[in-house]
Amino acid sequence: MVSAELPDNWQELLAGYILGNLSDDEALIVDRLLNEHPHLLQEVEAFQTSFDSLATTVSLRQPSDQLRERIRAGTQAQLSPTKRRLNWIAGMGGAIAATTLLILGWRIATLNTQLQQANARIETLERDLDQANLQAQTVQPVLNTLQQPGTLIYSLQGSDRANAASGSLVMSAQNNQVIILVQNLPEPPSGKIYRLWAKVPTENTLAYCGQFNPNAQGFVKLTPSANVCGANPTQMLITIDAITDPTTRGGPVIMQSRT
Repeated sequence: MVSAELPDNWQELLAGYILGNLSDDEALIVDRLLNEHPHLLQEVEAFQTSFDSLATTVSLRQPSDQLRERIRAGTQAQLSPTKRRLNWIAGMGGAIAATTLLILGWRIATLNTQLQQANARIETLERDLDQANLQAQTVQPVLNTLQQPGTLIYSLQGSDRANAASGSLVMSAQNNQVIILVQNLPEPPSGKIYRLWAKVPTENTLAYCGQFNPNAQGFVKLTPSANVCGANPTQMLITIDAITDPTTRGGPVIMQSRT
């Protein structure tokens, strides 16, 4: 069975449904619409919420019983058919005004929801942009180094002490600069630090190149402490050492390049 399309005045009908001022025929139309379009129940709830808010905001003060009787007596004595028609029109105007206020409140609530959703999307986009900027700050130095002549690139892999760690090392002898990108390298314990070493064919011992702690993105940029580090090392190694340890030899190997 194909559902009928919604009439143009469906919002007014739902508002009247909440206010209780529909005719019998209009009430039957609303019942049929709710059966054919179950999603309208959410609109009814939204209308009801708006109506409750309006009822809370605009509190009506009832006149006393004595004053009400005096008003009724004076009005009935002067009431004419013309005035009855005017009163009926005024009553209709009040119902229309109430319906309009209810629809307006519902639309404002809908716009507020859409605004909150848009603000949430903006916050997500801003976070993504900040993350992209951080990545650009990490990648750009690597690209600059790769463009230099004589650049060396090493692939790093974790030892048994950090078997999930991996990364790359880019060395520019011309700029005397080393850039390290690592993943899954744990933060060293308190009092410890990572140190970089180079295995050079002309040296009998490892050459100390510097020490570091990677940032949250696993990025390291340092200037080697010895020129020999850029003399075409056959292997690069990363050890973990106490900050107070001498730099004459390294501690346990954490990562190393393939030989």
